[in-house]
Amino acid sequence: NTGSTEKQVSSLLKAKNLAEAVKDSGLNMLANFNLGDVYFSKLKKLDSALYFEQKAKDLFTNSGGDAGKYNGWVLNTIGKIYQEKGNFNLSRDAFVNGLELMKEHNNVSGVAGICLSLSSFYNIINRPDSSLPYGNKALEVYKILRDTSGIANAYSSMSLAYGKQKKTDSAFAYLQLATALHD
Repeated sequence: NTGSTEKQVSSLLKAKNLAEAVKDSGLNMLANFNLGDVYFSKLKKLDSALYFEQKAKDLFTNSGGDAGKYNGWVLNTIGKIYQEKGNFNLSRDAFVNGLELMKEHNNVSGVAGICLSLSSFYNIINRPDSSLPYGNKALEVYKILRDTSGIANAYSSMSLAYGKQKKTDSAFAYLQLATALHD
């Protein structure tokens, strides 16, 4: 719904401006992060999305303390934006740096999310041998977290990787597992 997305952007811009006016760096970080996500995932405006995500990254980095733990999520989104733009080197770098931050801050669900992003990334650039270890790691963590959606997405990514390797039996087996969880 375009109307609700426009309202979301409007509200986030108001929150960002208010945060800047009262010098609330926490709210400013979150507003920029969420603006970047909306511009990327809903509006597909990649340059705007990248602007807000980079701003959020800078704010998180400069705020010190515990805020840095969110930079892994920001880098995951930045990686997806660069991937969509076709800049695969910057995409990979953002994912890898984000994964390191997630590990550093013991963010288990974040590790799974970025491993899934890396698995998908390597499938997109036709490197299924590199995709599978990340898919397996994402699957392992999602199982521990009992995240059925994450498990299904990991199965789907692994199915695609096996398909690219022409291992049709494995591809089909993982596709069946993914389909069963999506139903």
